Amino acid sequence: MKIGSRIALFYTIITVGAIAAVVMVFYFFTSRYINHLYDSYLIEKAYLTAQKHWEKDEVDEYSYREIQQKYDELLPQAQEILLNTDSASAAVNDTLNKYLDSNQQARLFKDFPVPFVYGNLRGAALHYPDNEGDFIVLVMASNNYGRDIQKHILLLALFLLLMGMTYAAMQISPTHVCLAIVSE
Repeated sequence: MKIGSRIALFYTIITVGAIAAVVMVFYFFTSRYINHLYDSYLIEKAYLTAQKHWEKDEVDEYSYREIQQKYDELLPQAQEILLNTDSASAAVNDTLNKYLDSNQQARLFKDFPVPFVYGNLRGAALHYPDNEGDFIVLVMASNNYGRDIQKHILLLALFLLLMGMTYAAMQISPTHVCLAIVSE
């Protein structure tokens, strides 16, 4: 292989590698942001679920209607599991072990909302101490829109990578490199 061809190949590989790195970083951070945003919706839904079930007797009617309206609007397809930690400890532990690992459970009982993944569902767990007892709220939903956006971004990223590779290959042909070397 001639030196001009080696230089052209090296430059093309470097260019394609740089484009691939940028595309991968963009896709990674965008996917992470989409999941983080959905997790925040799930955590908000968990708080609204707890307030809907255990705050009715503690807030005025107008405030409760606001809670109910927000609850109805935010992720209406979400599945909910309500656990009373004051009773049936074995059932509570079995349910928690099904959805959360030990680190997540430890964070949960330190009163931090915990996002989790269960199969193709994303979820949020919330420890909710109330004057009626200690409760745990698990809310889970499928992030179909987020997955569609991620797939679209991945296809767009792959298309941009392909276009970048094609452009780099067209701009850096061995003939151009050889002519540049000969003219010097």
